[in-house]
Amino acid sequence: MFSFSPPLGGAATADSLGLGSSSEPDAAIGVRWKRLDVRFVYLPSRFQGDGVLLQSLDFGSGPVIDNTTPISSDLKVAMTLANIEYLLLKRSDMDLGVGVGIGQVELDITMTPQTGNNVDISGDVPFGYLSGTFRKRWGKLALNLGLQGLSVSQSSTSVAYKSMNIAGTYRFWQREKLGFDILAGYRYVDFDYEFDDDNSSARSATNFELTGPYVGLRAAW
Repeated sequence: MFSFSPPLGGAATADSLGLGSSSEPDAAIGVRWKRLDVRFVYLPSRFQGDGVLLQSLDFGSGPVIDNTTPISSDLKVAMTLANIEYLLLKRSDMDLGVGVGIGQVELDITMTPQTGNNVDISGDVPFGYLSGTFRKRWGKLALNLGLQGLSVSQSSTSVAYKSMNIAGTYRFWQREKLGFDILAGYRYVDFDYEFDDDNSSARSATNFELTGPYVGLRAAW
């Protein structure tokens, strides 16, 4: 999940820290104008658990947390996405769009060892990506598929982002131009970030995957 090298060194995974699952509400809003589709998405996650480090966390000349020390961890990940797509295909029963977007990941980790001081690690990483969306409708039923991703490496920084979102929807209420859908789907997000500081020779890396099913409610007008 994270690893650092001098002056701060250590490593851990979600399994070693005993982190469970997250059940945070997500939010999204979008606007369509002619063939342009603009969307904003907020994906917060919070994981808590008890475990140990894979590698002792050291700072300077002394260990902060030994890899055998029981620790309680609280990890918060917030991903914010904004993208604009152009509908190459726009029909009453089908849409196909491609576009670009920008995103930001905020990471906040608090580790409380059984003995010793707490360790807090936080940071945020902005990134860009390409996106594609496919929608197919059969009356009140619809299938939505969204793909996003990009891998960029420049100088001392590299970012790789992949996302897949597939959902089925059912329009259970329709009055004139206002409709309400219930949806159920599955989302996969993979984010990999590495940074090498040439001045201090420090290296940091963060890699996480967020996967799982979801259900939701959507209003459209």
